[in-house]
Amino acid sequence: MTMLPLLADRIIGQPLLITTEKLEVILGVLGGRIGIEDVFQAPAPDANRFAGRESQRGPYRVTSNGIAIVPIIGSLVNRGAYIGASSGLTSYEGISEQLKKASTDSEVRGILLDMNTPGGEAAGTFEVSNLIMEIRKKKPVVAMVADMACSAGYAIASAASQIYTTQTGMMGSIGVVWVHFDRSLQMQNEGIKPTILHAGARKAEGNPFEPLSRVTKANFQAEIEKLHSLFIETVLDGRPSLKEADLRATEAAVFMGQDAVKIGLADGVSTFDRVLEVMSQQITKLPAAPAGYESNPKEKKAMTNQPAAEAASGTDQAALDAARADGVKAGRTEERARIASILALPEAKGRQALAIELATGSDMSAEQCSKMLAKAAEEKPAAGASSFYDAMAANGGKPNVATSGGDAQPKDRAQANIERQAKRFAAMV
Repeated sequence: MTMLPLLADRIIGQPLLITTEKLEVILGVLGGRIGIEDVFQAPAPDANRFAGRESQRGPYRVTSNGIAIVPIIGSLVNRGAYIGASSGLTSYEGISEQLKKASTDSEVRGILLDMNTPGGEAAGTFEVSNLIMEIRKKKPVVAMVADMACSAGYAIASAASQIYTTQTGMMGSIGVVWVHFDRSLQMQNEGIKPTILHAGARKAEGNPFEPLSRVTKANFQAEIEKLHSLFIETVLDGRPSLKEADLRATEAAVFMGQDAVKIGLADGVSTFDRVLEVMSQQITKLPAAPAGYESNPKEKKAMTNQPAAEAASGTDQAALDAARADGVKAGRTEERARIASILALPEAKGRQALAIELATGSDMSAEQCSKMLAKAAEEKPAAGASSFYDAMAANGGKPNVATSGGDAQPKDRAQANIERQAKRFAAMV
């Protein structure tokens, strides 16, 4: 099934924030397949593939110091998941998805918009602009107009923290265009006479089978003016230094390089590499995570699990050391009690080696060790082992083992292991 009718439906009879030159190209690409004479086909533009690397966390490239490069390339449509890359179109929903993931990616500390777009559909434009306005409160967002950011493209760029362009970069076209095709004469020549039945006086407004009436033109013009005002308000929100009268005075003209800077549409003329370099230098001076911003739920959990003494800023180091010492002391006391209770278990008798191994070589509780010891077969005691265990059990699980000297000598390997473990425990208590 061809997608050209769907594509044509997005272009014809819809308000567009796009340059007229690009509109001519799109209509030429659609060609005679939808009843418009073919003009030429333009190659689809592509994003920068030399800066950064493909991120493992999102559909964008990211530099080594945490700058996500989000491409905004080609003509823009609201929801264009069905459109292939070869068409040269990009969807607002795809751009938004990249921006959302970059904004919550803890690896990303700033976002660079790589822009080369003449604009596109009005629907969806302002939602992307609003999203960027929110993101830039948390992370810097810079727009680099290496080629073009016109109409809807400029509405998006204007929401960035800063805008830079090249000497030949084009931007502006702050206006709205709407196209209607009157096929009435064509159909008359072909002997076709359509009949349109409808309920509601405006239901069939703008249909291609009859010329636009004066009232219909006025209605559509009113909608276009509303969109134009919304466009201007969006630009002013992102760049409050501009004035509404000045934006209207541009009459949707396109400005190149330094001319765009002079009237306030851009902040400077540079190159993609230079902007990326300066942004990298600035980004290293920023905190890894902006204050009050949750960049990653896992990181937030890790922070909340830190001891309060460590998380508090300005806490006296001596107090921290004392708190740590108290924690270590309490831990040792608890561990001693656990080991003693295991060694004093009735089930440990006849299973001395296993009891000592469980007590000193695991984190199991006395209850868990009791069950395991009860299921284990009794060991064949080595000479002196029973007297050793009896003495330890009688002492509440605390062995009375000399760390040096003494007449007692291990009789075999099993006894040596018991005494080695006992000495290890003695060192702990």
